[in-house]
Amino acid sequence: MGWTVPYLERTDMQADHAETGVVEGVRTIRIHMANSDHWINVSETRAEQGGLELKPLEEAMANSEGAEAEGDGELPLSSGQTGSLLLGEDYWTSGAERAGVQYVISSDLPKAHAAEITSWVLATDRSRLQVMPHEPGAADRLERGFDEMGSWFSD
Repeated sequence: MGWTVPYLERTDMQADHAETGVVEGVRTIRIHMANSDHWINVSETRAEQGGLELKPLEEAMANSEGAEAEGDGELPLSSGQTGSLLLGEDYWTSGAERAGVQYVISSDLPKAHAAEITSWVLATDRSRLQVMPHEPGAADRLERGFDEMGSWFSD
């Protein structure tokens, strides 16, 4: 409860595997999704207890060996936030954060999809938070659905 990664779904990708680990009280859950042509990895990192700080997003993204920032490395998102973008030879890595959580996303999809996919992860985070901690009712599910559909047309 409280994690976004288990709620990530894409009609064009199948969840292949997930893994988790804890380092110094900070947990990361990573999910790998793929289809016959492309893949997406999403890592979600949160402190397990209050008072612990997450390392800077740039450090979390540094595991992308060989990837370099394009231009200033900023990635404008449909939510109005700005993420970070690194480009590798045949993949990209983006990063975004909200209070207490960081997301690092890597994929071999064309770079043009980086903002869309990063925005999708943050929209899933926001819509999940709108229904916690109570059980969602019909009105909650409709509101989440309309919010999600609204983000599709705001690009």
